[in-house]
Amino acid sequence: MDKVIKASSAGDVTLYKALIYEMPRIELEDYAEYYVEEIGAYVFIWSYVYNRRTERGASDARNHKDVRNSLPKEILQGEQYDLMFDIDESGKYLHDRYGTPNHIKNYILKEFQRGAVNLDF
Repeated sequence: MDKVIKASSAGDVTLYKALIYEMPRIELEDYAEYYVEEIGAYVFIWSYVYNRRTERGASDARNHKDVRNSLPKEILQGEQYDLMFDIDESGKYLHDRYGTPNHIKNYILKEFQRGAVNLDF
């Protein structure tokens, strides 16, 4: 009997995105859990599914703009960095769009590698 593999799930890989706002802690009780003292920033991390066979992500996956648009203006005033745990033929790697400082990149890469998320959509 042949093994049946659903085309929609074959090749699926869980990847991660992060939106970081480097700034001092502010008095926003609803966002206190997102502040990371270690790097002095508000950190928002979420996962998404990418299919290596089709080279596409899920059409309903949240992007950086979706998350940014849901944040209060007080947090948006911080220095913004967008990071992704991306994939290519050599494997997973950290994709940095804006020249993120090393202490932030190192922290986020560690979180990506352990599968940490703090936003659940």
